[in-house]
Amino acid sequence: FWLLQLAGWGFYGLATFLTFLTSVEPEGWQGLFLFKAVIRPSAGIAVSSALALVLRVAETRGGAAVAMTAVLGSLIGAAAWYVTSRLLLVFSRGEPIPSLWPENPHGLWEFVFVMLAWSASFLGVRAWRRSRERERSVLEAEARATEARLGLLAAQLDPHFLFNALSSLRGLIRRDPERAEGVVTKLA
Repeated sequence: FWLLQLAGWGFYGLATFLTFLTSVEPEGWQGLFLFKAVIRPSAGIAVSSALALVLRVAETRGGAAVAMTAVLGSLIGAAAWYVTSRLLLVFSRGEPIPSLWPENPHGLWEFVFVMLAWSASFLGVRAWRRSRERERSVLEAEARATEARLGLLAAQLDPHFLFNALSSLRGLIRRDPERAEGVVTKLA
């Protein structure tokens, strides 16, 4: 979870930084980097980690509960992420706290989209892992069943082999008693 979480949010931070890089003069790059590549991904990690806990609980209830939790959790998570990012930006600059809710909600939609995509990815990876675990369990059960069938076949073959050996030994005793004695020694 954490490897994917850190890699995904790191990629998000780098991608958003590079996307906005052309719209800022070189002297503004440090502030842009701080906000786009550090603050927003850090807040995203915090919010998505909390959302992961909520989604894990919803998975125990199944189906519709998971879908509703993913959508509502993503919307609430996006709002929390937006507000957290704004607060962290304000505190990092030492500015007074402005209105946390946007006058133009256009920027908020990016947060909603990213959180919905994160939720879908999270649930998709968990479903894939469960599927792989079920496959592994089925393969292990098949291997145990094959092993049991082979053991049963071996148990059936052993008495048959012994019967044939004793039958051959009986014929050998009449014809060549000394050789029969050697065969008995080898069988023992």
